[in-house]
Amino acid sequence: MTKTHVAELVKWQAKPNVSDTQMIGAIDGILPDLQELPGFISQTL
Repeated sequence: MTKTHVAELVKWQAKPNVSDTQMIGAIDGILPDLQELPGFISQTL
């Protein structure tokens, strides 16, 4: 069996009046769910 590696890069822009701190908080909030996905290794902001 051959192992396949996939890297996903996501670029987004927040809505007006959404601070970087708010965006980081939102992403940190979904991180526990991401970590439960099979094959998930890490995320970096």
